[in-house]
Amino acid sequence: MKKLIIVLILLFEFGNANAQFRKKLNFDSLTAGDIHFFPIPMLSSTPETGLFTGLTLEYFYVAGGDKDTSTRASVINILGGYTTKKQLITEFTQSSFTKNENYYFYLKGGYSNNYEKYWGSLNERTLENPTSVTYKRSYANFKIGKNIGKKNFVGLNGQWSEFSDTMLEESMSSSVANESLIPSKIIGIGGLFLHDSRNTQFSTTKGNYLELSHLLAKNRLNSKPYQSYLLDARRFDTFSRWTLSEQFFINSQVGEVPILEKLRFGGPFLMRGYIQGRFRTNHVAIFQTEGKYTLNRFFKLAVFASVGKADNQLNNLLKSETQFSGGTGLRILINRKKMIYSRIDFAVNNEKGTGFYFKLGEAF
Repeated sequence: MKKLIIVLILLFEFGNANAQFRKKLNFDSLTAGDIHFFPIPMLSSTPETGLFTGLTLEYFYVAGGDKDTSTRASVINILGGYTTKKQLITEFTQSSFTKNENYYFYLKGGYSNNYEKYWGSLNERTLENPTSVTYKRSYANFKIGKNIGKKNFVGLNGQWSEFSDTMLEESMSSSVANESLIPSKIIGIGGLFLHDSRNTQFSTTKGNYLELSHLLAKNRLNSKPYQSYLLDARRFDTFSRWTLSEQFFINSQVGEVPILEKLRFGGPFLMRGYIQGRFRTNHVAIFQTEGKYTLNRFFKLAVFASVGKADNQLNNLLKSETQFSGGTGLRILINRKKMIYSRIDFAVNNEKGTGFYFKLGEAF
């Protein structure tokens, strides 16, 4: 009898513990937790990388403490992984507000042993005979701004970038074959203006973002300078179950820019559906919009569209061929309090190309 009672007690305790364990593993409980450190095994795919496997470590914090409602959350991200296209990618990113948002600081740096498709820098409009380029790259970018009131920040931005061990495979395209992909060492600094009234950095639902910046850069290998100008304007609104967002992006380079430092059109953030680097030019103008419809507490349906132009000459930009892309996707809640989502997107472009993206965080 005693043995039976002991067995019943053990079964009861096991059942109770199992129920508590399942409660902790409940999807709703996991997404509602107040997380700070979040290790995430990564399995993602883009046309640029193929299948990417790795690990990302996310650390979320508020400079004034979790009870500080006047300071938006900051994040530190450490990423490492390898792709099916034999790319090694490591990256560190920090985007942070100090207490009371007196200052904003951004740092991004990393190393990659990379491979990518290469159509040259002369705006070839045909998809025939793209070649490939391999290289090693080390880089670091920073932004620092002081809050001058009404969520406006004024400061500096800088860049350091080094390409080495560049190698271009043979190509049937004469314009590509004649180009010289020599190594480069870039260092640059310039002015920065930011307006950031977004409610969060991660999956924004309301507010505005505007970045105006100028960079004076120099290739230390040949002492030839060039300049870069950036305008990045975004708006976010929420109506009932819909969140609508728009982005207008212009980036322009003036001077003798190393080929691998030229602007790359396409990718998982701008002009989804185009392989990053489809057009490698000095001047890019892009408008994109996205609508997200809340299905329930955990999922959102997304539709998006982009239109853009790219050209080596600024005075030819408006006359250059217009490129279109668009698609649909799904947003999956990772954490409700920090408003963090992962995204799955499928996009097509007017050249009949496609792109599939599975990543953490929004496109913009």
